[in-house]
Amino acid sequence: MLAEFYLAAQLGRIWLRLHPALSRSWGDGPELCLMAAADRTISPARLWRAQEFSVRVWWRAAMASMVIFFPPAIAISVILGPKSRLEGWLVGCLGLLWAAVAMIAMVQMMVSRYRADQTARYIAKGGTKPLDGYENGYPTRYDFSVGSGLAVLVAGVLGYAGLHSLF
Repeated sequence: MLAEFYLAAQLGRIWLRLHPALSRSWGDGPELCLMAAADRTISPARLWRAQEFSVRVWWRAAMASMVIFFPPAIAISVILGPKSRLEGWLVGCLGLLWAAVAMIAMVQMMVSRYRADQTARYIAKGGTKPLDGYENGYPTRYDFSVGSGLAVLVAGVLGYAGLHSLF
């Protein structure tokens, strides 16, 4: 099971419930992502559609994370005031958490975009058989974990530097 497609399918279902008008163009996206997550013999055309859906879902997840994290940060600033050390620390921690979530989503979007472009090139060359190995755009088992680990590492280094400067 490929985690990036499985999570994209779940997030995509939520997004399609929130925006029913998108179901005309994206309606089968979650099912295609689940097929791509579980079945290595999926056709290149279906894999490419699943990858394109995944790119859009990860982008929207990164942008939606701002809606989730910014209101609490503003509320903390208003309640505790700008001179409070606790306010700086809480907003810094919340910002760090938001940065990690947004970075993970953006890295997954970039990996999906790269793989989708490879698959599109394979299709343009006339390739119709299922992709074998991890060539021509089929994602590896490690894409999600390496991308997420890299994003968390960068967010951790930036967060340490930022929070360390507060105290």
